[in-house]
Amino acid sequence: MEHYVPYATVNKLTVRNDLGILKKYLYPEWKTVPLTRISQHHIQRVLDSALVKLKPATVNRIRSCILRMFRLAMEWGFVEKHPGTYIKKLKENNVKQRFISKDEVVMFIQACDAGEGGAGANALKVALLTGMRISEICQSQWKDFAIEDGNATLFLPHTKAGLARTVLINNAALTVLEEQSRRRKRNNPYIFASEVEGKAITRPKKSFSRIKERAGILEHLRIHDLRHSFASILINSGKATLYDVQHLLGHHSPQTTTRYAHIQSSRLRFVSEQLGDFVLPRKLIEKEIRHDQT
Repeated sequence: MEHYVPYATVNKLTVRNDLGILKKYLYPEWKTVPLTRISQHHIQRVLDSALVKLKPATVNRIRSCILRMFRLAMEWGFVEKHPGTYIKKLKENNVKQRFISKDEVVMFIQACDAGEGGAGANALKVALLTGMRISEICQSQWKDFAIEDGNATLFLPHTKAGLARTVLINNAALTVLEEQSRRRKRNNPYIFASEVEGKAITRPKKSFSRIKERAGILEHLRIHDLRHSFASILINSGKATLYDVQHLLGHHSPQTTTRYAHIQSSRLRFVSEQLGDFVLPRKLIEKEIRHDQT
């Protein structure tokens, strides 16, 4: 585990989460157990113990951290086999996804502009306009932002998965970044700089609460739902495919994107009607309906 900490510190955006898991759940159980002696039983016992107090989604994050550590241990030659291969992921039913409607998007953006209009509010606007994770936004730096041939991009050296990716910045999001540029702090590399010299803002929870209240959007909305909503709105617009959205979000698996593809019934009805119009022209359908009514 001592080898994993330096790796995670350099390569993972969510390193603080992993360090918390190590300190709270793994060190107390495995501190004196050699890595080669840790078995499936050891891992399952940690997860079962955590499930007594935690939600399934949180336990799954602990599981992911453990599995990731042992994958690296195999790559580095510390162990010959993975003890967590057959540890199954728990079914997550504790979080209800919330998607912002098109009308709520307008209200949310207006509420961001009507309030303090600081770095926190602007970071939240970028989350909704690009689908980026809020942690990626907060840690983004000016050196990774570029405009070439009129196209703006933001390079992310470390994402949640530990892999680099480049985000395409649309014109609406670019307007927000231009505003941040006018507020750029000297000797601070971060796009969303905090008042502390040389530091980035942290997760803007307080700004988010004030913006929700100002917009009248109070029902079960989390910051991460802005990312969900970005995907949902694009897919329901009919102008983007799941493949498009998968790459905009930086997902490596299309199954992950499918979870965000909340298809509105109006969109499904529209798609269904396309087949009806093709097989039986609408004028003929209307004639049949009038005939039935008489």
